[in-house]
Amino acid sequence: MSIGRFCTRNVDTASFDESALDAAQRMRDRQVGTLVVIDAEHPVGIVTDRDLTVRVLATGVDPKAVRVSEVMTPSPTTIREEDSIEAALGYEGDVALFGHGHCLRILAARWIGLPPDAGRLLELSTATVSRLGWERETRVVELWNDGSHMARD
Repeated sequence: MSIGRFCTRNVDTASFDESALDAAQRMRDRQVGTLVVIDAEHPVGIVTDRDLTVRVLATGVDPKAVRVSEVMTPSPTTIREEDSIEAALGYEGDVALFGHGHCLRILAARWIGLPPDAGRLLELSTATVSRLGWERETRVVELWNDGSHMARD
């Protein structure tokens, strides 16, 4: 079963050299919290609303003067839509995976041996962190939907 069956094909992007302000306005207009950063039509990073908040707004720099390339997370591991869920689960080492909640919930369900539709049972909020791992030889969910890294009022 391919990743493309479950994932969104219309991905919102930002240019490597555009301003942080332009990226923030696109997030607002498109009602998204993440943009894939593109350079010459290839993904080179990812920028989130949290990146813009912490690395631009909170530091007091001018968002018109800061380039997306300065605040993005570089070199993401990418998965093509024709790749199988099993291939995505087979990556070795640590992998940071950013994606639409539907796709991530499905991957988590498959990780622990459940059918893809069981992903609907896993709540996943915006900008939270989840970690899949191992307990001896068994795949486990080590952390799920953790928002403790986000600033509190």
